[in-house]
Amino acid sequence: MSITKSNIIVSAIWAFIIALSVGCASQDAAVSGSHESRKIVDIIIHENPDSLTLGIRGNQKLVHRQDRQADSKKIVLYFPATGLESIRGRFVPVNNEIIRSIITTERVENKTTNSTVYIALKLDSPYAITPDKDGLLVTFSKKPTLPEKIKPQNKRAKKKPDPLPAKPAKQSTPAATVLHTVNTEALENSIAVNIKADGIIKKYKTFKLINPDRIVFDLYNLKSPRAKEQKIAVQSKWIKQIRYFGHPHKLRLVIETLNSSLSKYSSLSTDSGLLIQVGAK
Repeated sequence: MSITKSNIIVSAIWAFIIALSVGCASQDAAVSGSHESRKIVDIIIHENPDSLTLGIRGNQKLVHRQDRQADSKKIVLYFPATGLESIRGRFVPVNNEIIRSIITTERVENKTTNSTVYIALKLDSPYAITPDKDGLLVTFSKKPTLPEKIKPQNKRAKKKPDPLPAKPAKQSTPAATVLHTVNTEALENSIAVNIKADGIIKKYKTFKLINPDRIVFDLYNLKSPRAKEQKIAVQSKWIKQIRYFGHPHKLRLVIETLNSSLSKYSSLSTDSGLLIQVGAK
């Protein structure tokens, strides 16, 4: 009889241990399986005669909060539990009258990665932040609203007619298919390589090579207007030459760098192509 009781007790203990182990394993699996790394994957600028829109795209829905203490020429957006994907650093969009620079930073706090996007403005421009599919849109108006002079109304105000139906939203910028030009612009602490095309360049891959040092951009589904390889000499302390050549399904652009510029570069898609910045950050 004592043997039977001992067997029952031992079996119960083992059953408890197994159940506890399975429960912990299941809980860990559930946590790891449900966690998906949220990242900001792209920053795009769209511009038209009336407005300029900065699109912040994520690999999933982005959560943010805005620093209301920032001055009138600075917008600070915090993205908790969000990392950055190949868009770290400082960007200087060229040929625009509103945005001076964009700085993206990443910081780990309590084993959680948080990101910040700083938008420095050239002027105090009215803007609106609206959610978009897997991201945010920061839209700046190019037409400043002037306060109307308030006049006393002695007569009864007439009833205003119903507003006209809103115009359909402008279609998104088409993807680039043909290269137009490749130009450079010297900035204070870097140099900008402006790739102009017939649309936005979003599908591309970049990597670095050494001996000699160079930065390579493969721009997919983009054709070169030239049959042979083109070379552009650049007089700067970061870049000595740019060359590009068209392949059947892509255009390869090579930036031959100087000194330690190889690790200091960033890229930003625009309505008319791609902007690459090489130099100090």
